[in-house]
Amino acid sequence: RARWRTQLANHAGLRLMRTTLLGHMPGWCPDVHAVGPWRGLHLVAEGSVRVEDFAIEATLGEDGTGRLRVALRLPGAPGDTPPVLHCAGWEAPLDKADDGLWSADMLLPGIEAWWPHTHGTPHLHALTLRTRTGEIALGRTGFRRIEVDRGGDGDGFALKINGERIFCRGAVWTNADILRLPSTRESYRPWLERARDAHMNILRIGGTMASTRRATGAARTASG
Repeated sequence: RARWRTQLANHAGLRLMRTTLLGHMPGWCPDVHAVGPWRGLHLVAEGSVRVEDFAIEATLGEDGTGRLRVALRLPGAPGDTPPVLHCAGWEAPLDKADDGLWSADMLLPGIEAWWPHTHGTPHLHALTLRTRTGEIALGRTGFRRIEVDRGGDGDGFALKINGERIFCRGAVWTNADILRLPSTRESYRPWLERARDAHMNILRIGGTMASTRRATGAARTASG
């Protein structure tokens, strides 16, 4: 039994369910219910190559070298020819582990870094996976280095992007449409462009909301 009851949501039992609190918090939004799928649906032909459990980590070294780590599964892909990852003119073959997970760890010297639009250009680089049956687009990613600056006394807190101290200003993101919970660039772009035009350079996505990787990508694009 819970030792305390939240006053944020209408139903305290929602803390036991994996669901968004949108529509269940009177102080945030009307009492509505989102209905239907809120992420893209895809029809995949049986036997075709598809990407599952995709994970990516893009970082930037102090010398300007990017490091890209990718892991994924490829059900339906031929096992005799390793797929090859392409990014910004560089490529690296993927290795397959005993559990069937493909992974690659590649270095990209002199890569164009991602910056907040208030301090530079938010460069994004396309990722492509080449298999024996064709190419698969994996989206885009940016290379940046994020550090915490504690100040001279060690009690401060500031963010440094690519070695430069950044004054962060922004807002909390909820959703572009609480009823439809869309996940298209067309739905997000107008709102994100307004945030950019207001000179915001950070958006916080709370754990009580609904977010997607597409929303994050749209935010990076609109920040330019």
